[in-house]
Amino acid sequence: MTVLEPVRPSRTTVWGWSLIALVCALLLTSAAWLFAAVGTPALFEADTGVSAAEFQAAYPSVAAELAGRGRTIALLLTALASLALMTAFAGWRTNAVWAHRTLWIFAAALSTIGASAAANGRADVGAFHLGAGLLAAVGLLLARRRLGP
Repeated sequence: MTVLEPVRPSRTTVWGWSLIALVCALLLTSAAWLFAAVGTPALFEADTGVSAAEFQAAYPSVAAELAGRGRTIALLLTALASLALMTAFAGWRTNAVWAHRTLWIFAAALSTIGASAAANGRADVGAFHLGAGLLAAVGLLLARRRLGP
């Protein structure tokens, strides 16, 4: 009776999948911080230069809408990072080609978010997401070495 031993991934492949998981963890942490801080006066004042209390007194429904949209963005970022993390885990465990190809969409989405934020005047947010997209792409290039056709 012949017993096939499972193919062990190379160190490079493990580093690649781990780098993608690290990017996902950074995004999850960032989304949690954004969800918690989106309605705080300090963040609002830093972004606009206007006192949050003054703005909220003058435009209470607009202030609530802005906070709600910020939380929605945080939840969407959480969903994107969670799906990417589960896909990376599946790719690492099974060495699946579909997982690798799907995560290229994740890297492109992060780069698009970063470019859009940078173009709209948020260089800090743009740089973070462009950097995360670059790290994800590097991780995918490292993980690619052991994939089949």
